[in-house]
Amino acid sequence: MSSEPHRSGRLGIGVVGLGHLGSYHLDKYLEHPAVEGICLYDRDPAARARARERAGTTAVPVTEADTLEACLAASEAVSVAVPTADHVDVARTALEAGCDLLVEKPLADTAAGAHRLAELATAAERILQVGHVERFNPALEGLETADLAPGFIETHRLAPWNPRGTDVGVVLDLMVHDLDLILHLVGESPADIAASGVGVITPGPDIANARLTFPGGCVANVTASRISLGAMRKLRIFQPRTYLSLDLQSGVRETIRLRPADEPPGPGEDPVLTLEDRTITRAEERGGRDALAVEIDAFLRAVLARRDGAGSTGPAGVSAAEAVAALELAEEITRLIEAG
Repeated sequence: MSSEPHRSGRLGIGVVGLGHLGSYHLDKYLEHPAVEGICLYDRDPAARARARERAGTTAVPVTEADTLEACLAASEAVSVAVPTADHVDVARTALEAGCDLLVEKPLADTAAGAHRLAELATAAERILQVGHVERFNPALEGLETADLAPGFIETHRLAPWNPRGTDVGVVLDLMVHDLDLILHLVGESPADIAASGVGVITPGPDIANARLTFPGGCVANVTASRISLGAMRKLRIFQPRTYLSLDLQSGVRETIRLRPADEPPGPGEDPVLTLEDRTITRAEERGGRDALAVEIDAFLRAVLARRDGAGSTGPAGVSAAEAVAALELAEEITRLIEAG
């Protein structure tokens, strides 16, 4: 980490990996008031040049580094958006350099590697957050205060074929988002897992389904595909007298509540299926928040709070421990699929 002190409340940022996701991280850092300067690194010089051109002329100084070590030396906090197989090596080097980290999901390509990174971050007393960006989706905003008691959860995450991300199977590429959300919403680990999947284009599974049964009785049915004709990102929650449908693609949440069973119906009303209310909320009604911008803001707030000894100053990001739990579940689902 650079020995040059940064002004109070401002940070030197590194973006390592300047492909599809890294470019979006760069965009959000350029807009954030806590960012004092940005250093770019990718082992491909052409990618660095494209990112530098993307940044254009801004009030935030943007520089390029020829090596990872040079980028880390110029940075206090770093986004790691390299291919999944490189996460452990890059993140370990950054932690050893004294940087706080936001690592794109999944945290590593194996649970063992993710555990090692979590332990390193703890030993180094550095922030290690993981880019499970769906946690910040506007459709989920306020959901934790909605008296959740899920009995059944169903998710569909479907995408057309795209070679990007195919260094891992569809479970780590796509399904891991929903596994993280489900673990977060249910609040416990599954007691039983059944899974199936098939590879259509790659050797690993390109479409997969898992059924998770939790100790408290909730059941989750999770489907992910990267060979679909169209895109879909939906999560549905069923619980006593309440149904929630979340469209994670559009940010729309629909909530349907039924009249309590012990409340007498009005004239002409069905005693069982009378609606108490039906609410549809849209992303723009919540200010049209940008999930990645909110995620990066949570990361930077955490870094500033750690640096200044102020404790939590904003929304919590996804911790290494939570990311490890999602990765362990994804790994077990993949193992079951491979075992047939």
